[in-house]
Amino acid sequence: KGRQLAGLIYEGWLNGRKRHLWISVSADLMVDSQRDLRDIGAKKIPVYNITKLPYGKLDTKKNKIKEGVIFSTYSALVSKSRQGTRLDQIAEWLGGAAAEGCMLFDESHKAKNLFADSEKGKPAKSTKMALCVKEIQEKCPLARVVYCSATGASSLQNMAYMERLGLWGDGTAFRDFGAFARAIGNGSNGGVGAMELVALEMKRRGMYISRQLSFKSAEFETTIVDLSSRQRA
Repeated sequence: KGRQLAGLIYEGWLNGRKRHLWISVSADLMVDSQRDLRDIGAKKIPVYNITKLPYGKLDTKKNKIKEGVIFSTYSALVSKSRQGTRLDQIAEWLGGAAAEGCMLFDESHKAKNLFADSEKGKPAKSTKMALCVKEIQEKCPLARVVYCSATGASSLQNMAYMERLGLWGDGTAFRDFGAFARAIGNGSNGGVGAMELVALEMKRRGMYISRQLSFKSAEFETTIVDLSSRQRA
């Protein structure tokens, strides 16, 4: 998984897009991102931990971060100080409305609690992480966005933050995510059946990659085991 994300950054780098964002759950995983880039031959691409950098502009003469990968955690994305927010700082460095680099949301299920509609008449509260993930996507509308998770969406409601899938919004049959979820889920979260429909459509469009363990060399045998009288009872 990490090498696939690294490959996306490297492809962008070779095509002149030199500023990228990699978000994950732990700052310790930055070492893994550096390893993944090194493993695919892209060790020249620098990776910076946003929590180790001062607030403010990152590409000044003092900070000298002109290109590379900013590595952030979801917690860091919501942090702020008197100088501003990390979110605004990152979005500005990426290029804002003109940003075309990669925006990789590793373990993206951390942003699943984004509620567009109220629940049972009461306003549903989205988490700060989910709201920040939504906002940074809006600030960089041209960025290449990738959502990466082993549990990306256990229900339709958990997909609200994936605004760049193109399944709802302008140019689609659904005005917003609420309309999409109501139609596909038939007024509910939809369950497994609805998620399978969404997964099939995403696969058909070529925007969904999933992997599973190989069954090569796997063997099985069928054994008939008779139950004892006690077990039958």
